[in-house]
Amino acid sequence: EPAGSTPRGGAGSSGWSGNGGVPATGGAAGAATGGSDPGGSGGAAPEVCESTERCDGLDNDCDGSVDEGDVCPATCVGISVDGRGYMACTRKTTGADAVDACSSEGMRLAWIESEAENRALLAALQEAIGGDARAVRIGATDRDEEGVWRWAMGDSGPIFWYQEEEEQPFQGTAVNGSYANWADGALDGGGVLPQDCAVMFLEDGSNGESGEWDDVACSRDYPFVCEAP
Repeated sequence: EPAGSTPRGGAGSSGWSGNGGVPATGGAAGAATGGSDPGGSGGAAPEVCESTERCDGLDNDCDGSVDEGDVCPATCVGISVDGRGYMACTRKTTGADAVDACSSEGMRLAWIESEAENRALLAALQEAIGGDARAVRIGATDRDEEGVWRWAMGDSGPIFWYQEEEEQPFQGTAVNGSYANWADGALDGGGVLPQDCAVMFLEDGSNGESGEWDDVACSRDYPFVCEAP
């Protein structure tokens, strides 16, 4: 069984081959400027001030304003959850393009490493973009090795789930006590295309309940959520 590696840290490389750069964007997503703070942190300034602001619901440059100006790309909004910064984007795109879009903002597709984080992020996303997205792409992938799910950071992201037999869904194992929240019916190897990426549901549906995860084809288009490393 593989062991987990690399703690939550820098953005690193993506693990996906993308088109490079940020793809064209569409219209605004709700309050696409200014941070949302369902997690209750008040958009507080970080312990170390940065030279520039980032679209993550935090006062990165410590000037007393959050996500001011044109810092948020079209269709995206910054949200803070318990002091962590995220960028939620309603524009539907592939896994590779989502990785590029996050990277261009100094972020990565979100890692969700605890039940508390999953619950808090779900509530924040439902409040910020819930009317425009039924599911959002997160950073989980087994693209490098089938059945070995890691939080994407090139080939060095931490492994959190190991599934030996693709024909036996739900028989996988959380690695070293890692958190996972797969829906019933996920990880079944179904579909014409390889399902090497993951989404989190924002509302209940036939494939799972809100907050649960599902494996999807990386080439399918979904809204996405980035996080500051």
